[in-house]
Amino acid sequence: MRRALLLTLAIWMSAAVSPAAAQWQPLGLSLREVNRLQVHGGNLYACTNTGLYRIPLASTDTLWTFIAFPGQGVNDLAVLAPDTLLAAKALTGAASDTISIFRSTDGGTSWAPFQNGFGAASGREARRLLPFPSIPGAIVALGNRVAKSSNGGRTWRDVAGTGMLNALEQSPANPQLLWAGGENLSLSPYILKSTDAGESWTTLGMPFFGDNAVDGIAAHPTNPSIVFFGMEGRVMMSSDGGATWPNMTSPNPAIYTYGLAIRPFLPLEVYAAGYSTVPDPRGVVFFRSFDGGLSWTTFSYPSYAGLGVSQLLVRYEGAAETVYLATGNGVFRHQPITTGAPLSEAAPLVALRAAPNPFTGVAEIEFTLASRRRVSVRVADVRGRIVETLVNEVREAGPHRVVWEARRAAAGIYFVRIEDGEQARVAKVLHLR
Repeated sequence: MRRALLLTLAIWMSAAVSPAAAQWQPLGLSLREVNRLQVHGGNLYACTNTGLYRIPLASTDTLWTFIAFPGQGVNDLAVLAPDTLLAAKALTGAASDTISIFRSTDGGTSWAPFQNGFGAASGREARRLLPFPSIPGAIVALGNRVAKSSNGGRTWRDVAGTGMLNALEQSPANPQLLWAGGENLSLSPYILKSTDAGESWTTLGMPFFGDNAVDGIAAHPTNPSIVFFGMEGRVMMSSDGGATWPNMTSPNPAIYTYGLAIRPFLPLEVYAAGYSTVPDPRGVVFFRSFDGGLSWTTFSYPSYAGLGVSQLLVRYEGAAETVYLATGNGVFRHQPITTGAPLSEAAPLVALRAAPNPFTGVAEIEFTLASRRRVSVRVADVRGRIVETLVNEVREAGPHRVVWEARRAAAGIYFVRIEDGEQARVAKVLHLR
């Protein structure tokens, strides 16, 4: 029942780069603890334990420009307008140090205290700042509690939280949906959810207790019901908006996962990074999952970075992907190599096709290998769950064809993924009943 003409599927990362075709670069700020990275106006900003720094994204050197707060810790940076920035400064612990939020109206040249009601009375410090570009003046700040401002930070009101909150994330699929996480007063994982841009919050339970905390959050790029939470020794995923939390395969039980990111063009691929509780000769620990967090593999890493990762930032310029790591020893960048061997020489994975598409009941999957290699072909649903493994074996070079008999599968969108340990291709198919 095969159509004579195969339909080429949309391959979401058709020019995917393998570890052999990419490289790590130290981007400077060595010997500094980098807490947060932000991109604005063609520049990369680094919030460090010694102040706020800036470097052009296109820079080929490692020379950062110092901006503000000499010798002081900076936790985060928020962009309210092209020239208006808010910085969350770490408090020193001195009784006189109660101002955590500062504002600049000239693009970062000068800064002034800008805080009414956020932490001044209790000495709290702001650890995360999240503005809403679609809601003028709206910004949410994370400290020991969650606070919201509707006038750009002039006044604040507490809206949720009791405990130590570490992470704050906005859903790309629904800008009104926010997630926050940390640990409560019992030192157990603590999760908050808001569906109205931070006006009200719901506390969500976790399927386990004990000494742990939420350190990183990644929201799915297109499905607001899917969210990943990084913790000590595990990454948790919910596919139903936080109602249930299946226990995911851990990248490493000794890792505190502070950095999480979902690749928007390949939403089954998740990056995870953090720091290890035991000595690790690799320094930085960096993993990726090809199946929505069910299993993890070690990604390439800069062995000279050291001291772990506090944030993982993924940025796209067209189809080109750049990964930035904020670490305890400066900033590192992972990006494609633009010179050297062509991709076809570096990786054996060449093509992935399926037909018919849409299909009813049975689809044929075709792929081509440039060399003999172990390869897997798996089918996942939109929640990232593997519904069938079609191939998991060594195959010879050349064209191959497998059949997916999906008669019992529900109608809907599925993702066919082929990987060989170095590269992956993903194709989207529509099953009709």
